[in-house]
Amino acid sequence: MPARRVIGSVALAAAALLAVACVSPPDGAAQIRAQLTERSGEKAKRADLADPGDAMPSEDELVAFALRRSAQFRAALADLGVAEAEWMRAGAPPPATFSVLLPLGSKQLEYAAKLPIDALWLRPKRVAAAKRDWAATAERVVASGLDLVRDVRVACADANAASRLRALLRETRDPYRRFAEYAERRFRAGGLPAVDVARAKLQAVNASDRHAQEYAAVVGATARLSELTAFQFADWPCEREETALPHAELPSVDELVRDSLAARPELRAAELEVEAAGARAGLARREVLQLIAVLDANGSGADAEIGPGAEFGIPLDGGRAARALADAKLAQARARYEAAVQRVTREVREAYARAEAARISALAWHRERLSVLEEWDDRAGMAYEAGAIDAGAKLEAEIAMLEGRREFVLADAAWRRARAELERAVGHRLALASEASAAPVTTPATPVEP
Repeated sequence: MPARRVIGSVALAAAALLAVACVSPPDGAAQIRAQLTERSGEKAKRADLADPGDAMPSEDELVAFALRRSAQFRAALADLGVAEAEWMRAGAPPPATFSVLLPLGSKQLEYAAKLPIDALWLRPKRVAAAKRDWAATAERVVASGLDLVRDVRVACADANAASRLRALLRETRDPYRRFAEYAERRFRAGGLPAVDVARAKLQAVNASDRHAQEYAAVVGATARLSELTAFQFADWPCEREETALPHAELPSVDELVRDSLAARPELRAAELEVEAAGARAGLARREVLQLIAVLDANGSGADAEIGPGAEFGIPLDGGRAARALADAKLAQARARYEAAVQRVTREVREAYARAEAARISALAWHRERLSVLEEWDDRAGMAYEAGAIDAGAKLEAEIAMLEGRREFVLADAAWRRARAELERAVGHRLALASEASAAPVTTPATPVEP
């Protein structure tokens, strides 16, 4: 029967086209995780375990947990699945059509099969454009992962600082209270003005208020970290002192700007979008003429007739509108790339300025300021025991030392946050020369799976 021959011919042509059109996107999620592992510098020894066990995870391991468990990051990875499907669809064969015209009166039975064959030579360019779109999406997912890494490190810095300040305020409340009592005794003895007594009492009340504020800060920071890592933390203990102060200087800002222009995934995504838009602009000029192969048959039995044909689709405007749209999208992609370059440059310079200022401030506390206050406190204690000064002078030195320790914790946390922001602006972890001999990192309690 002609119908069988027509259907068979169409099936063979479709099978050949399908064999050519098979597209298998790579495992993008695995590639993205590997790239983020390298960029973030995480030591994810236990990152794939369902429960980290009794050992306390480090900050790098918390980064690894977040990259594998965060619902926010999984949502970004879902965009990659959509891009993979678009890539596959670009390589899929176009649908063939088969039509039957029924006989009526003297009219013969007719069959017609149509297969667009312009897709054969346009397919490589369509696949190439879709592949670039997929790669651009992958780079944007990497950027989302770097945002997550920064957020985890900032949350760790906030939680650790709040916990240390909370522990410190337990010590500071007693000296403030004792100094207020001392001021009251001096006032009753006529040796201290009333305004100094009021100031001392106000400082004691403020110290108590700060204790409640730091407790709320611990709760807030650990809740944020629980959201990012998909673990729940009951508290954030401060078991030992922690410093994160680089004794080596940061790389120059110009070096970091050059590094960021090569490393930032947002810039690579913008480049790929320009390439994809260029490929589609070329496609718009080649898609003006649509060529469809036709196989027509009519009649039945020995009187059946079958023969090939062609069908052309020609836009009445000559494809002008499609070309204009493609050119506009190409210009848009180029402008976005230039804007991204300017934005990345600005972000690196701003982050560098904040990080350098925070580093210098923290180092000043670490090397000079805190030691001066501790020396003052020690000498005041010895002078008090020798009877050279009264209790008020000793308490003032003790309070100044404790306030200095508080400022040191705040400066250390500011440096940690500023470094995390700078690393996000550059696009990867910064390897600082002094880290090999840095003090150990304070780690959180073992998280409990929610």
